[in-house]
Amino acid sequence: MANNCLVGVSLAKHANEVELTKAYSVFQTEAHQMKSDYEPQTVTTDGWQVTQNVWQCSLKQIELILCFLHVYL
Repeated sequence: MANNCLVGVSLAKHANEVELTKAYSVFQTEAHQMKSDYEPQTVTTDGWQVTQNVWQCSLKQIELILCFLHVYL
């Protein structure tokens, strides 16, 4: 697998919701190819609102966890 996918996420051309949605959808597609019933319950994010918006729109049931490092930065 890992076709155009780096560490679970494809590279985005721009740092906006449209491009991040495209990039994260690569992860979702590849994860479902490996395990069709895969539904993550949580995701650790950097705290950036755009990142959080994309995950919450893509996976409605997802719980967001703020990265420990980013809490203190």
